Amino acid sequence: MTVETPPPSRKVDPLWILSRIPIVLVIGLFIAFAIQNSETSQVRFLNWSFNAPRVVTLIVAALLGALVRDLMRYRSKQRSQPDKHRTQPE
Repeated sequence: MTVETPPPSRKVDPLWILSRIPIVLVIGLFIAFAIQNSETSQVRFLNWSFNAPRVVTLIVAALLGALVRDLMRYRSKQRSQPDKHRTQPE
């Protein structure tokens, strides 16, 4: 006859819980934002026209803006670094 020992108890680190609170708050705010902006609106861009939920339009615009910002930062870093392939005049 074998006696099973219970698994060791796991203590929950209070810092782990505190570090998750901002994540939960951001997710909650995003859900509230999505619910409040769920109505459909007409989107016109160049020659295209379509209907989309306003929240999708706003998120796509924000993501495209972040992409443009990152591309501009990348280009400015590339320009500030010396070109290794150029020969230095003597």
